[in-house]
Amino acid sequence: MKRSLFVIFGIIFLLKTLESFVIYGHVDAINYHIVIAKYLSNGLWTEAWTTIPGSLMSGFFEFLYVIPHYIFDYGLKAHVSSQFLHYFFSLGIGSILVFNSIKNKDKVYAALAGISLLTIAKGSSFFLYAKNDGPLALSILLLYIFFERVRVKDSLSKKELITLGFLLGLAPSIKGSGILYIIPIALTFTYLHLKKPLQVLSVALIALLTWGPILFRNYYYIGNPLFPGLIEQIPGSASQAMIDYYSHHMSSKPTFVSIMMNIKSLFLGKVVFLLSLVCFVKNILDKRNDSNKVMYFLFSSFAIMMFLNGGVTAVRFLFPAYFVLVYYIFSNISNVLPKKTYVPIILLILCLVDSKIDKSFSRIKKMTKNYINLSEDEVIKKVIPLTAFWKHIDPSSKSLLYSDNLSQQYYAPLNMRVIQYQHNPAAYFTKSCSSDENLEEFKMFKYALIRADIDNPCYSLILNSQKLSTINEYSLYKLR
Repeated sequence: MKRSLFVIFGIIFLLKTLESFVIYGHVDAINYHIVIAKYLSNGLWTEAWTTIPGSLMSGFFEFLYVIPHYIFDYGLKAHVSSQFLHYFFSLGIGSILVFNSIKNKDKVYAALAGISLLTIAKGSSFFLYAKNDGPLALSILLLYIFFERVRVKDSLSKKELITLGFLLGLAPSIKGSGILYIIPIALTFTYLHLKKPLQVLSVALIALLTWGPILFRNYYYIGNPLFPGLIEQIPGSASQAMIDYYSHHMSSKPTFVSIMMNIKSLFLGKVVFLLSLVCFVKNILDKRNDSNKVMYFLFSSFAIMMFLNGGVTAVRFLFPAYFVLVYYIFSNISNVLPKKTYVPIILLILCLVDSKIDKSFSRIKKMTKNYINLSEDEVIKKVIPLTAFWKHIDPSSKSLLYSDNLSQQYYAPLNMRVIQYQHNPAAYFTKSCSSDENLEEFKMFKYALIRADIDNPCYSLILNSQKLSTINEYSLYKLR
């Protein structure tokens, strides 16, 4: 049975790796995550943080995307390579990490842990896009595993202090929501080492130094180091449109329905996750409370998340919890289930029942069948329709394009800047365009890509200009 599970683990690992090379046109990836890398690899540092919508929500992982952009320049190869990096630094390393962390206890359960993590059901496609949700989940898993091993020590070595501080600072440096998962561990460490304040201060300082570059960048460019967090309390230079947009998505008040939906997503992100509750109760009944520390931390993080942003039901915010649940379940399952030969078979069925490996096969087959004989341009246009707009843009001259919606700008000419009023304070006036000065200022744009129909002078100017193309509900205009 052990050998069979190793083979299945290896096959699924290879399958998911291949799936990461399928071309995806996810809106966030091609509107800011890899657009940042496109700009940075071409030396456009200021433009990366001031013109790209959502760029100040990014973290350290976007810098890793610069590597394929240095190698290939921006385009299909860099796009797909970035997808692979996101997969590898989430599901890839995560599955190997849980396997290695559990194999000394039980190699069978270690293999099942790897299979379970690779086949997370809810939001599984997010791990294949060029984003940063997966690496955040990996960083939290690393933190939880490391802290579980050192929290029982009365005193930590210098190496352990540095590692803990780095991991605490790394999570929010990858994605701001990571702070929700580090708070319980940071508070627990502080409480356990109150009599050793130098150790607490050392860890806090290292965490702050790790997170510091992102905090400084956000403070420098928008006046809020925690952006988009606390945007209503610390608006900085954000426009009202930005405040409305980010407060809706980042600080939405919880309702009974939204909390129930989030609880459902937490424990049904994969069917096998329900076993975490079985393990939790069994550990309590058997007075193995120390084995439940991971779950106490996780429940605390979830409670903080619900209090601060419980109105949002986006499953990607639960990815770190999914990784930790896999580790917890298969670290404790041997204490719960009988040691019978049929038990691993039942667990394997539970892991595979919602694995979506059929979808993985279908995606890979579709890619090889439909795209293998197409040119790069043909593939891009087929997967990401709005890229057809960019053939109408003069790539040799610098120009500003006004957009009222996310516009798949990764494949746009490098000299063109896409400006949106929801994300760029300098363009907020376009929402009302209520004065002659606003109308005159609007003339800085050479192109407009619009979806909305707003009754104001700026939009009248757009609609009376030369229409270059229409795709679905989007229209591209040349203003001058």
